[in-house]
Amino acid sequence: MKDFFRKSFLFSIGAANVTREKLEAMVDTLIKQGQAREEERVKLIEEWMQKAEEMRSELAQIVQNVLLQMDLPTRQEFEELQNRIEKLEAQIAQLTEVASK
Repeated sequence: MKDFFRKSFLFSIGAANVTREKLEAMVDTLIKQGQAREEERVKLIEEWMQKAEEMRSELAQIVQNVLLQMDLPTRQEFEELQNRIEKLEAQIAQLTEVASK
């Protein structure tokens, strides 16, 4: 039964952010409902926090892989292009000013 609730919990949170406070409240609810024992509280919280962190890490890796496959520019590449555009705009403005004189 404990394994069922652990799996259900992990499924329900997916890889979403879970705060320790939310997790403690969920475990307290399980204890009140008789589905977990008070002696297991700390262990369950720690196990589930660790599992949630593992899932967040896995999700981050998946997202990173998808973004790499999409061939999107990195933040650094984007900023470099933005700087080039700003320099070109300044040059255009300067040339426009010279040409209008």
